[in-house]
Amino acid sequence: MLRWLICFMVLVNTRADVHVGGALNIFSHFGNLGAVIKVNPHNTASRFFDHESVDVFEEVLETRSSPYTFENPKFNGHFRMQLCDNLEHLQQVYFRSYYIEGIEKPWKALAGGWTSAVLARHLGLNSTFVAGNYGYGLVRLSRVYELVRLTPHMGLRLNNWTAERTELVIPGQVGSVLAFIQQSGSHYVNSYTTGNSLYQVYAFTPVVYKELKIEMHYYEVRKVSLGRVLSFFSPWRAEYVGLIRSSSGNSSLEQWASNYLFSRFIMFSYPNLLKLYVRPDLLQELNYRLGNDALLSVDMRSLAPLIRDSGKRHWFQEVLDNHLKLWELNV
Repeated sequence: MLRWLICFMVLVNTRADVHVGGALNIFSHFGNLGAVIKVNPHNTASRFFDHESVDVFEEVLETRSSPYTFENPKFNGHFRMQLCDNLEHLQQVYFRSYYIEGIEKPWKALAGGWTSAVLARHLGLNSTFVAGNYGYGLVRLSRVYELVRLTPHMGLRLNNWTAERTELVIPGQVGSVLAFIQQSGSHYVNSYTTGNSLYQVYAFTPVVYKELKIEMHYYEVRKVSLGRVLSFFSPWRAEYVGLIRSSSGNSSLEQWASNYLFSRFIMFSYPNLLKLYVRPDLLQELNYRLGNDALLSVDMRSLAPLIRDSGKRHWFQEVLDNHLKLWELNV
């Protein structure tokens, strides 16, 4: 079990980089946010997003905590195996830790605009298997390095420049809200988690997928062994065994996985992330390879509640909600 080992508060300097409290316009990359989200491990102030954010608050207090320590030689992370009934369910599960207030399906903002080829490449699948009738298995090994969040119970106040811009929001005029969003953003970052993960996707025919769901249920109630369940995650039962990918897109890490995380099947080999279950030596080596290179979760909140005037606040929220629903529907 992960334990939070370090916890402290720091004052964030105002700058153009994104950090907790930084605001951004969700619509500028709607449908492709998953491609622009990044982590810069060499700059602790600018953690993710490769486009600029806006500082809209007078000051921001952040709390940082971490379960990771270099002194611990044991792997400090977790394995997760999840079944997905279809492609939309797979995307929902993959992006489940990303929250954008006002959007029912955040994955649509993150990847809804991706082509089949881009989505397949990201998932490590052949493009044939992101169309048609398939069930999926997502296996993921993750390790959290740091959780950064706005310090609870610290009131947020808009800075003078942003507060002045709220005066230009005119109830009844949609354009006034859109102009504010373009300059000051629609959402701010409430918290995020960094680290990295390796993941692998398996595609199953409907018949085999149904069998797998039954076996998973029996395993959860301790009626069958884990080995019986794992037998489905192989070329014997899976229609397609995906490549092992890293959340950060780290090519050297993915090459290491290709070199060491594979199993034999008759005359050929196939990638097998689950090999780490039976190779603790590889898991320990991964302890030093899985760096702080990816954004594993993010929580983004609407700026609407920070607008003091109730009439302007309600109008801003109404316009924002309507546009989020419209974009989510049409992406």
